[in-house]
Amino acid sequence: MTTCSRNAALALDWPSFCCCEACKALGAQSISDAAKSRARALRKIYQHTPKDYRSSREGQRFIMIWRDGTALVPLDSLTDTEMLDRLGSALRAEANRR
Repeated sequence: MTTCSRNAALALDWPSFCCCEACKALGAQSISDAAKSRARALRKIYQHTPKDYRSSREGQRFIMIWRDGTALVPLDSLTDTEMLDRLGSALRAEANRR
């Protein structure tokens, strides 16, 4: 069961990328927006992950994370919680650039 990440994403001033049952009940437009927001968040996370901790192979992007040990995982397999942790860091890094 996935916990709704809507409030946490909104706290980061980021559109929700959650697709839990409660968010799905909001309608098809909400799901489309969530998918777009998720893709945008994944791009930002990948962009702000240090080069030593990311790779790309055959068109698929990977980042190194901690899951009961160090693991290189496909970017699109990140859980909402993992995304929120990394998105917060990416947004702070981007704000410091300006």
